[in-house]
Amino acid sequence: MTKLLEPNSEECLDSFFLATTALDEYWDKSAKVIFLGEWCRRYSKAAVWQDLDSEILPDLWSEPQQRKYAYNRINELYEWILPRLASRLNKVHGVLHSNQYWRLVIGNWLYYYISILYDRHAHLTHALKLYPEMKTVVLSEECHIIPENSLDVMKWIMTDSYNLQIYSRILTALGREDFSKVKIQQKLPTNPLVEREGVIAQLYSIIRKVFTYFMKRIGRGRLILHKSYFPRYVELLLMLRSGWMIQPSLFQEEVPPHVTVDRQKRQHLMDDSNLSGDEFEKILVYLLHYDIPKCFVEGYSFVTEQTKYFPVAPQAIFSSNSWAYDEAFKQWAGSWAERGSKLLCSQHGGGYTGIGAYSPYESFEISIADRYYSWGWNFESKQNNKVKSMPPASFTGRIKMPADNQKSGILYLSTAESRYMYSLQDTVGNFTNYIQWQARFTNAMAPQLQKILRVRLHPWDCGWDYRDRWHDCVPEITFDDLSRPFLESLKNCRLYLSDHLGTTFYEALYANRPTIIFFNLQSNPLNNEANSVFNSLRRAGILHDTPESAAYAVTQAYTDVETWWNDPCRQMARQDFCKKYVRVSSNALSEWLEEFKHIAEKK
Repeated sequence: MTKLLEPNSEECLDSFFLATTALDEYWDKSAKVIFLGEWCRRYSKAAVWQDLDSEILPDLWSEPQQRKYAYNRINELYEWILPRLASRLNKVHGVLHSNQYWRLVIGNWLYYYISILYDRHAHLTHALKLYPEMKTVVLSEECHIIPENSLDVMKWIMTDSYNLQIYSRILTALGREDFSKVKIQQKLPTNPLVEREGVIAQLYSIIRKVFTYFMKRIGRGRLILHKSYFPRYVELLLMLRSGWMIQPSLFQEEVPPHVTVDRQKRQHLMDDSNLSGDEFEKILVYLLHYDIPKCFVEGYSFVTEQTKYFPVAPQAIFSSNSWAYDEAFKQWAGSWAERGSKLLCSQHGGGYTGIGAYSPYESFEISIADRYYSWGWNFESKQNNKVKSMPPASFTGRIKMPADNQKSGILYLSTAESRYMYSLQDTVGNFTNYIQWQARFTNAMAPQLQKILRVRLHPWDCGWDYRDRWHDCVPEITFDDLSRPFLESLKNCRLYLSDHLGTTFYEALYANRPTIIFFNLQSNPLNNEANSVFNSLRRAGILHDTPESAAYAVTQAYTDVETWWNDPCRQMARQDFCKKYVRVSSNALSEWLEEFKHIAEKK
C-alpha cells in the first residue's frame, strides 16, 4: 500500500528526489534534490533551498527551434481534438451545436489546457529519462479538485498545489504509481484588488439588474455591446445617436451553485479511437475528462439558464474581452451566431496581439470573429480580410500628457506571469530572464535616479516575491499605490519606463508621455511586420535592447525631458508607432458609430 508522506519526513526515499513544485515541506532534503524548473525555488525561501545538494533542470523552451516545434504541435492537437470534444459534449447535453459554437465556448480553455499539459509532460519525461530511479511525491486523489470555469483554471494554475495535481495525474497516466502521496487542502487564490466592496457592490449590482431588465423590455438592440472597453458615457452616446440601434449590456453572470461531479457524464467525453500512438496524445485524451471545468459539463445547464438575461435576436454582438472567461456570454453569443448574428471582436490590450511571433489568444479571437478590430495593424502580409483598423475603444476621450520638466519622478511599471507556464507565449525561462533584467537595470542606474524611481508592481505577485527582490536590490525603493489609476500615476511622473510588451507603453506613447522601453527580443520575438516599426523606436532611443542601455538613456533624458522627448526624430518614431499600433483619431466616436450602424443596418 502506498503510504502518505508527512511534511519534513527524515526518511531518505532514494539518492535523487524530484521537486516538481515549490512545496518545500514535502521535499526529501536528505537526497540530492532535482528541481524540475525555476518555479520550484521561491525567492522568499532561498534559505531552504540554496544550500541543498541540488540541481535544476534546463528550460526546454529556451531553444527557438524547440519552442517553435512545440507551438506548432500544440496548434495541431488543438485543431484535432476540438471537433471530437465538441461532438461528445453535444451528446452529453443533448444539443446539436456546431464546432464553431464549441470553439467559442471551450476553445480558449482547451488551448491553454493542452499547452499546460504539454509543458508538464515534456518536463516530467525529460526528468524521468535523466533519473529513471528518482523518487518524488504526488497529490492524493482525494485532494484533487476540478475548476469551476475557465477563469478559475487560470487562477488555479498559479498555485503550487494544483500544479502538483497535474504532475501527479501525468505520472499516473505514465504508469508511475510508486510514489509517496501527500494530502493538501487546495485553496483558490483571491483577487488582491477588490474594486467594489460591501454596500457599493450591492448598489452596483442592483443598478446593473435594473438596467438589464429595462433594456430587455424597451426594444431589441440590433448591435449589443458587452464589456466593450468603451467608457460608459461613450456607450450611452452610441446608443442615443444610433436611435437605440446600439445597445449596451451590463449583465454579469452569477456565481454558480456548487455542483457534484458527474463521473458518468465525464466518462462519455473520453474518445480513445483513432489515436496515433503518440504518448502525449493518449495522455491528453485520458486526462481531459478529469480536468475539464464544471461549467462545460455539470454546470452547463446553469450557464445556459443565465443566457436568457441577454437580448434576443441581435444583428451583431461586440465585445473586447468577454470571449475568454464569460461563460454565459460565450454560450449566448455562440448560439446567436449559429442563427446568423455577427460576432465582432476587438483588441483589448497591447502586448498580446499584432506584434508577437507567438500570439495564441490573437489567433483564437480572430478564429471566432466575423470581424476583428485592431488598434491599427491589419495583417497585410497575411491577407486576412477579417481584420479592420479602428481607434482603440478604451482610449476614446483620453487626454494628451506632453513632456513637462515641472513633473518629477520616474514611473517604472513591471508585469507578472504565473511561475508555472500556461502558454508558450509566456515561458517560465523567459520570465526568469525578465526578472534578471530588472536587477541589471537598477544596478546600472545612477544612485540619485534610484531615489526617485517609483515601481508600480502587478497586482498579482504569482509567487515571484517581487517586493523582496526589489528591496534587496534597492533598499529604499518606493512602490506606486495600486489603488490609484495607472493614468493618474502616468500623468504625475516626468518619465515613464516599461520593461515588457504590455498595454501601458501603448497608452504612454498614445498620450505623448516621455517613455523609455526595454525588453529582451530573444524572449519576446516579434513578427515580421512589427520589426520595422520597433526598429524606428530603437533608432530614436525610445526602445532599448539591454537594461544597461535603457539606464543610460534615462540618465540622458531625465534632466531636460522636454528637449529630449520633443526631438523631431523621436516624435516621428512615436507617431509612426501610433499610426500602426495605436491609431489616433480625433473623431473616434463618429468612426465607431458609422461602423456599428453599417453592420446593424445590414439584413
